Amino acid sequence: MSIAFIINTHKNVNQIARLVAAIDGELSDKIVIISHDGREEELRVLEGLSGVDRVVRAIGGRASFGFVDALLGGLRWLERSGRAFDWVVVLSGQCYPVRPLQDMAGELAASPYDGIFYHFDASLPQEMPSHRFGWPKSRVETRYLFRHWNLLNDSSSALLRAAVTLPRRCLNLTSQFRIDTEFGLNFGRRAADPPFNDALRLYGGSAWLTMRRSAADALTRFVDDRPRVTNYFRYTLCPVPRRTEWVSSGVQSGRRAA
Repeated sequence: MSIAFIINTHKNVNQIARLVAAIDGELSDKIVIISHDGREEELRVLEGLSGVDRVVRAIGGRASFGFVDALLGGLRWLERSGRAFDWVVVLSGQCYPVRPLQDMAGELAASPYDGIFYHFDASLPQEMPSHRFGWPKSRVETRYLFRHWNLLNDSSSALLRAAVTLPRRCLNLTSQFRIDTEFGLNFGRRAADPPFNDALRLYGGSAWLTMRRSAADALTRFVDDRPRVTNYFRYTLCPVPRRTEWVSSGVQSGRRAA
């Protein structure tokens, strides 16, 4: 069984190299793709690591669509490469195996699921158990029912955020506009036609997921067949939740692909 690893990284090349070495040392039938948001010299170092099949420059920016583009780019490269793989595992550069990877491979081979990931229905945050994370209704609304434009990235200063506190609070009392400073400085206007309905529900969860090849193929088909949905999320805030927003309960959810 072959596992394709898509590793999204930002800094600390030595730590990334340690993760890659662990994968390369324990699994022979694997593919490793690194999407790195860093300097050119770091990209060259990563390209020279044993066991790395592909290194691409990532589109940086917290809460941006770049993370999704990196995942889709990795899946497209796997399609074009013609390489055989059974599962895709998405990791960060700070991940490291705490159990033998052969154990993971065995569990995936025996899994009845097509996807293993932490998720929840974002429209029902009040139903989340206390040991898992959910979102208040206001966060769901601001992030995903508004079309956002980034005015300054996450390097915006604390002084600037303080300066826009009053206009942010006033504007956010309206139903049509938002100013958000959680991920830099972003201006939002309520989306005219969100794509969500009973057939396409909005889910939140972890960006770090594991999926069978059939699920990966279903994902790229969906992107090809429903470009309006993909384009809609390009203008939302945090289209894929980042690791800092969730705390693992140790219980994963499995899903059969539709």
